[in-house]
Amino acid sequence: MSTHVRVEAVVISLKAFHGPRAQVVHDHPSLLLDIPLSGRLGFPDVASADDYRNDLYVKLWSGHFFPSPVAAGGSIRARKNGMPINHGNVQVTIEVRRQDGTIVPDAIFYGGSGEPAVAQYHSLVFPHCDRPTFGEMLRISLPVRADDCHLYLTFRSRGKDRSGGHEAHELEKPFAFAYLPLIRDSACIKDGSHDLVLYRVEKNLPPSPHLYFEMPAVAPAAFPAKHFAPLRDRLSLRTYLCSNVHTQDDTLRALFRWQGNLTNPEIVASTLRLLAFVDEEEMSKFVTRVLDALFGILVSDLGERQDGLDDMIFNSITMVLSMSTDRRFPGFTSVLDAYIARHFDHPASSFRLLQSMKSVMSRPETTEYRALLKVWHMVFRFIIRSRELDRARGIGLDATFKHIEADFQRQTRGILTDINVLMESGDKTLIGTQTLAVQHYADILPDLAQVFPAQDIAQMVIAFTDTLVNAQGNLAVYKLLLILQVIKILLDSAESRAILVPAILRWVKPHLGYGLSGQNADEKRVKWMECNRLAVTVSVLDGGD
Repeated sequence: MSTHVRVEAVVISLKAFHGPRAQVVHDHPSLLLDIPLSGRLGFPDVASADDYRNDLYVKLWSGHFFPSPVAAGGSIRARKNGMPINHGNVQVTIEVRRQDGTIVPDAIFYGGSGEPAVAQYHSLVFPHCDRPTFGEMLRISLPVRADDCHLYLTFRSRGKDRSGGHEAHELEKPFAFAYLPLIRDSACIKDGSHDLVLYRVEKNLPPSPHLYFEMPAVAPAAFPAKHFAPLRDRLSLRTYLCSNVHTQDDTLRALFRWQGNLTNPEIVASTLRLLAFVDEEEMSKFVTRVLDALFGILVSDLGERQDGLDDMIFNSITMVLSMSTDRRFPGFTSVLDAYIARHFDHPASSFRLLQSMKSVMSRPETTEYRALLKVWHMVFRFIIRSRELDRARGIGLDATFKHIEADFQRQTRGILTDINVLMESGDKTLIGTQTLAVQHYADILPDLAQVFPAQDIAQMVIAFTDTLVNAQGNLAVYKLLLILQVIKILLDSAESRAILVPAILRWVKPHLGYGLSGQNADEKRVKWMECNRLAVTVSVLDGGD
């Protein structure tokens, strides 16, 4: 299981321990040190770049076996009777095999946690007991290279034959086999039910994989059988993939193969358009791989189509980052922090991100602009980290290096200037966008400290907040909340304190006299009291009077 699981419960002697798994085990070693832990059916949160899980859960659901005609290799007694063979109880043996027929060792886990892995698993299907289904669950630990793996099942009669019985050595011989590809054409098997087609074992010889791969594996058969005779019998399996190595989503698979499509940018563009329709729970297993692919496309050379694709890539990055606002993924931020610190390696992406950001912010009426504002602090983190990596590649502080650094700061300032232009607009249709800008402006301040000196950041904050002089209603409340955040983030610096204190007092004083005239007096009274409370709080924190 992932070490980034936010909440996981371990119950021992009716006592529950809550918290990250590694921390819980560390805090209670006498109880939990040697206790086996079961992985849950699914991912509890976003999978990090360091997580690895590649499990396929297989549930033996039901089996249907019918009396079959006597085969040429049947027992003498059965041939003399001339009666159909009733298999009675049927033993099912399951293995994981490769394309050359070799068995994958230690791939199957069954029973409780802590049980050792096995190469084969044996089960029994009892006659006339298909309701209710028996539902035995196995966990298949897929190898890293699983492209040629498949399930191989053999079936043997167990128990006395009602039409005269089997000889002992006959019972050990499989009368049928079935198979199920796990990955075909780079696509992992879909979750759900699979009714396997059973084939008669001919001449007691084990079938060769290159022959049965040409036969349909599941019913209804998509093409006729060639080499083996299909039986009426069926075995039903249910599968569920729990992996951050293989995905069942066609769009994600196409995205991960982006390097093979660089010569055809239209395929890349089509994949980016479809990315918005990928289920977020599926994407949560591959967040780091998705970001790696998007940034890889961004910094690659796609010729004349690059400019158009850059905006599509940027919108896709914004869409992925917006998962941080989803309550289903409380660990998204910690996973992103680890990814940026240890795995992000695209030093050439900073200027492309700034250009795409500038493009989005030139259209303040769009949904893309509002989506960006909610996560723009994360975008800034990628921009600043990319610039750090690019800076580390530079040799010395020559004129070219200084020119690039100055251009980077100029473009970053330009983004903040565009926000001020938005706030100065009197277009009433932009009030929602302006409110989002005020709500999320302070989120970028800690990261800007890595680019600009404290005095410059203080001046940027003053320029932005001065656009809110006439703020009223909810916008006035968010303005005061912004001032509180500015005090907590910037006022510890002596350089910025001298600049900010007079401005903070100037911003707060008008709200202490917020009027109550006009209609909806009760609503205005509530807002007035809230503004007063926030203004007084700001004054106390600021040390003003």
